Amino acid sequence: MTKSKLNINKILKLCLLTSVAISYAGATLAGDMHYPTPDEPTAYPSPLPPTNYPTPTPPMGVPVPMPPQMPLPPTQPTGGGNSNFSASIEVSATYRNFQVNDGTTTTTDTQKIVELRPFISFETQNGGLDFSTSLMTSLAYEIGGTPAYSVGNSELDLLVKKEGDFAFGLTGNYEVKSFTSTSPLPAETGRYHDLEIDTFAEKMFGNWGVSLTGSYISNLHDATAQTAGPDFAETAKDFNEIGATLRINYDVDPAMTIFVETFNKRKVFAVVSAPSKNETVFGTRLGTTYNMNNKVAFEVAGQYAYRKFDGVGANIQHAYGADAKMVAKFTKNTSGFVSVSGEYLRNTAAVTNTKRIKVEGGIDFEITDQLSASVNGEYDVIISGPTTGTYVSSEVEVNYDLNNNIGVYAGVSSSHKVTSSPGWKKDLSATLGLSLSY
Repeated sequence: MTKSKLNINKILKLCLLTSVAISYAGATLAGDMHYPTPDEPTAYPSPLPPTNYPTPTPPMGVPVPMPPQMPLPPTQPTGGGNSNFSASIEVSATYRNFQVNDGTTTTTDTQKIVELRPFISFETQNGGLDFSTSLMTSLAYEIGGTPAYSVGNSELDLLVKKEGDFAFGLTGNYEVKSFTSTSPLPAETGRYHDLEIDTFAEKMFGNWGVSLTGSYISNLHDATAQTAGPDFAETAKDFNEIGATLRINYDVDPAMTIFVETFNKRKVFAVVSAPSKNETVFGTRLGTTYNMNNKVAFEVAGQYAYRKFDGVGANIQHAYGADAKMVAKFTKNTSGFVSVSGEYLRNTAAVTNTKRIKVEGGIDFEITDQLSASVNGEYDVIISGPTTGTYVSSEVEVNYDLNNNIGVYAGVSSSHKVTSSPGWKKDLSATLGLSLSY
């Protein structure tokens, strides 16, 4: 009912296997439409924290990723045969304790955050066309303590598709952060606007599929109120970015697909730093997916990207990467995934060359018709480079449906980051929530 009915489709979405189809319309892995699957950003050495507060944007990898999607709550028929409408609202409270060590001094701080999240969705079918749209809004506010932190976020999604023929999708996300804080995260005052628009179109030609994905990101600070800070500094956050990915895939048979992607990204900062952080990226990705009877699916891919920063003598980076993902439905009520990726970054200055390995995994349980749970973990390590270190995180979530319209959920997450800078960060948070749906 409520926050998440855990099933293999949710896991597949996380693993980027037919991710757009699943996140927009809940399609199965066996669907004959192979929607574009942009790669995830290279987040290290500033990975996203396990909770949503605050969420400084990590360094962007390639290609530009789709923004996070809210899970669709179950729909309730409203008449008209194939049309469905649903609405829900969630209220949650989060307590967060985090420590930051700069190699000498450890600073501890806490955050207490309340969040209100209404969500509506509509789906209809007509003449072989499927149309779905949803709108999610999130209002979060930090209470008590020295910091004052609030977030307003809205996301609009829509998808139009004809099975086996074509598809078009659009996601728009707008977020406003306001903060006044002397705490280490964030340690500044100001307002931050983030606009992200992602769109894709795909057309099938027999066993061939061609898709084009585009993305636009605009980050803007209120410079009059902004002060210097580690995560939201104006020089690091005021930028515009545009990206595109062309994907061609071929269905070898009903179970196996091979694909090739080429991508381009341009990122320009409002404040020109020295050296310049403005960058241009070109790259390609080649891989295959294999689906075994909708029970186990694999994806293996390799990637190369050429990344150049502006300016005479600026750094040029060659990025080589590979990844393998597996999702599985172990039993009727249990599914899980594991993902392993590695990359080697070769720079103009050889001393900054970097090697990285990342492992992610998770498992979802539907214990009863009313009770479900999920466990997820991540291990990220920089083996060599100017700054080595590890990042470990874990998350446990439990959902309980009191009835078809009311549910409660609880979650605990933790993370620990250690670098050779030196320094470390620890983060622990707990959330309790109530969900009402129609």
